[in-house]
Amino acid sequence: MSGDINVAAVSALKALWRSNAAMSALLPLDGKLAAIEAAKAGATPTEAMYFGQGYRLPQGWGWAQVAKARALHGIASYLVPVELGGSAVAWGVPTIDGKFLQRPRAQMVPRIFHRENSFYAIELPADDDLNAHAEANPGTLRIEDMFGNILWPEGVEQ
Repeated sequence: MSGDINVAAVSALKALWRSNAAMSALLPLDGKLAAIEAAKAGATPTEAMYFGQGYRLPQGWGWAQVAKARALHGIASYLVPVELGGSAVAWGVPTIDGKFLQRPRAQMVPRIFHRENSFYAIELPADDDLNAHAEANPGTLRIEDMFGNILWPEGVEQ
């Protein structure tokens, strides 16, 4: 990034706070300022939100190195390098005082899971992986939105 301000990440972060009251309320003003500074330095909105909550990069790491490692190894966007002690680093969701830090999530929406003789509704983030939910709940025949549109399995005729 070499000193350039990551305008897109800063804009995405501000848009997140405008559209998601829970994410906006999560950070006090000093946390938002820290998150914006991290985004300016190259952090993604998720990384910046972690930074605003108190996460810090391992010694010797920069946001450019994080992006390069993430791309090279196909690391999920919600994982960040976490110092394990000494020079050991792992990728994970950071914790402070034993609690996982919050990451930006899409707005919660109802999803209806249909089984052979029943159905149930739960609220999930709009961008959640429905394949993972179906695999974790054997017997799921289909997943619909609240308007009856079939979301899983993908490719099913409406």
